[in-house]
Amino acid sequence: MQNASVVHQEYRDDRYVAALKLDSYGTTHLLYLARAVTPGTYRVPPPQVESMYRPNLQAIGDGQGEMTVKAR
Repeated sequence: MQNASVVHQEYRDDRYVAALKLDSYGTTHLLYLARAVTPGTYRVPPPQVESMYRPNLQAIGDGQGEMTVKAR
């Protein structure tokens, strides 16, 4: 993230939550690691972003991916 810095983050059981300080407008890439504990095929939900102070600024990303976890 070259144009943003993480000011807060939470690793929850069902989601990753982060607050970012954006230094400029444009595209920002945020990566996260999903830790799977139960075998199966899962749909990767689309990322959702919104401004805390200007709720009319929001976006939803592409969520067409799947993740398959195999038993050991």
